[in-house]
Amino acid sequence: IIQDRPTIPYKRDEVHSLPLKRKLTPAGISTSLTEKLSPIEVRAGLSLATVTGELKVADNKYSIQALPSITGKKRLRSADDLLRIKPENYTWGSLNVDDFIQKISLEGITDAKVEQSSAGYIIHMPKEDVLIQVEDSSTHIICEGDQKLRLRLRDILLQCLNKF
Repeated sequence: IIQDRPTIPYKRDEVHSLPLKRKLTPAGISTSLTEKLSPIEVRAGLSLATVTGELKVADNKYSIQALPSITGKKRLRSADDLLRIKPENYTWGSLNVDDFIQKISLEGITDAKVEQSSAGYIIHMPKEDVLIQVEDSSTHIICEGDQKLRLRLRDILLQCLNKF
């Protein structure tokens, strides 16, 4: 096999930064979508509004359109319909590790050990065989085989984040 790109080897549970080049391109927002925006003033002079829409690309021009309504259907029939549902809320902010440890101790997990790393925190629960990596912009829950525990930890973690 002749390669034109270098291979990036990785091991299980490793996170890599890919050498991608980003560039900014302007995107227009449809008037029907702008009418639905409801900005919230975060602090004096700064307002915030979430945008949930469909990105349309035509001739290398980008525009964000309002999601088509799926009302009238008795059931969601395809995965495409599921992608069109607006989220109930948006999470933001940094995880308060002390609050998270307190909440998991209420759930019966008392052996959590917190270590501070250069990128954030590592929470290790040896009895449950769980490792949680908390960084500025990402969180990884590494849980060997116990999906119910992983989902419980995810839900507790989401409770500790800010929502709007």
